Amino acid sequence: CGDSQHEAQMIVDEIKRFLYPVHSAPPSPHQKIAIIYRSNNQGLPLEEMLRLNQIPYTMIGGQKFYNVNI
Repeated sequence: CGDSQHEAQMIVDEIKRFLYPVHSAPPSPHQKIAIIYRSNNQGLPLEEMLRLNQIPYTMIGGQKFYNVNI
């Protein structure tokens, strides 16, 4: 991956492939997908890509970037 944005886009592309298969397999519910990452700086690009692609998500064990009070 070139950078964190590119990595996040690749992850979301794989999720979309899983959620909306082009072959005859039924789509999988988004509740069965997990993204595990080590570094907090990976969270923002992932959240942005999920939001842009209208993929619902729940943050567990951390705080959604967009809920942070500054």
